[in-house]
Amino acid sequence: MAVRRLLEPEAAAQASQHISAEGRRRLKAAIVALRDETARGDWSNDSDRAFHITIVENCGNRLLREMISQLWASRSEGIDQQFHRHLAEAPVLRSHILDDHEAICTAILAGEAEQARAAMAAHLTYVEEAMLRVWD
Repeated sequence: MAVRRLLEPEAAAQASQHISAEGRRRLKAAIVALRDETARGDWSNDSDRAFHITIVENCGNRLLREMISQLWASRSEGIDQQFHRHLAEAPVLRSHILDDHEAICTAILAGEAEQARAAMAAHLTYVEEAMLRVWD
């Protein structure tokens, strides 16, 4: 998570300045999927990944995109699956993370680089703290 906290806020800021029309469509679709899952009391790694990867793919910086994509590819599926199962059982966590995603999306779509950066940083800090609580 430490490396994600260094890189993903910058990717979000850059995406706010470079996101394509197709990227906007995909980001909105990812939010709809996350809302639907949250309403059903579910949360999938696939929807979360789609949200974050859409941002990365639209940051306009090839090296940053490759580095973050590699981080996502190298994540332990076991840990991801365990944490997402925990999210399915924790409505407060799901709701908070959805709110985080909504804030990131809103800032990116509004072209607000600093807000996008801050929202992503806050989100990743919250997720890291939540993950640590799960394994304490």
